[in-house]
Amino acid sequence: GLSTVLELQRLIAELDRLVKPLLCYLGSAGDGGNGTLEYYVASACSSLALAPAGEINLLGLFADSPFLRGGLAKLKIDPSFLTAGEFKSAAETFTEARASLEALLDGFYNQVVDGIAAARETEPAAVRAWVDAAPLSAARALELGLVDELAYPDEFRDGLDESTDGAPRDLPRVAFLD
Repeated sequence: GLSTVLELQRLIAELDRLVKPLLCYLGSAGDGGNGTLEYYVASACSSLALAPAGEINLLGLFADSPFLRGGLAKLKIDPSFLTAGEFKSAAETFTEARASLEALLDGFYNQVVDGIAAARETEPAAVRAWVDAAPLSAARALELGLVDELAYPDEFRDGLDESTDGAPRDLPRVAFLD
């Protein structure tokens, strides 16, 4: 769920700050789908590497819930519901609950944008522009600062070995999201 993702990103950022820099490798974030939450979690790491053939597909947040109020209005039907007891929200599909859901999603979206902006040391307006421009190729993601390097998995691992002189106990923590 979204709350778990928000907490996971916060914990990764805290580990990165307190323990050792975390390096993250992404084959892609949202390959053919929505990678907003995947990228949000990965953004907590000090450094992000992306596969050269990968993409970052930030599409924002989405909730799917049927709202029939508009359809009923077109049919000139004005529903009237008694709401009481345990199932008092059952009529929301036919009424104006959509505004509440959109407000909730807007709040979560702002949290995600602010979290990415803080992690990537940029302005929230830049993150919103990334979302508007998605999908972003690996080269474009590097150019805009969404990732720090482009590398294949073996190159990424080799870079870890070089940065630690091959001493396993000194390896930075690594998160592979794919």
